[in-house]
Amino acid sequence: MPFLAHVGLLVRDLERSRDFYVGVLGCREQRRIERTGTRLLFLESSGSAIELVEKAGLPYPEEACKTIHLAFQVRDVKAEIDRLKGLGVPLESDEPIPFRGGHLFFFSGPDGERIELCEPLE
Repeated sequence: MPFLAHVGLLVRDLERSRDFYVGVLGCREQRRIERTGTRLLFLESSGSAIELVEKAGLPYPEEACKTIHLAFQVRDVKAEIDRLKGLGVPLESDEPIPFRGGHLFFFSGPDGERIELCEPLE
């Protein structure tokens, strides 16, 4: 049976996105691959992989990001909201959404990708 190897995101600026995913979300840089016209950066977050893809010299297609959202599990969504506010990250609201005994929260990444924070379900 196949398993998910990674999720790929097309980004406008690889370094800006790297700084966001590493500095804000705590992902770890795994490896970089440079090819003519394409730069790849693989990140790891608790066993899951994200591949950031920058296509140099090509216009960024606004329809490129077709994901609904990327979800990251955290212990305390409310504490993360405060941390994100302090970092100046664009938030969709100031309050988390109650969900099955925990909370969800949405905000935007550097290229407008929607990111969800969720608490573990009991």
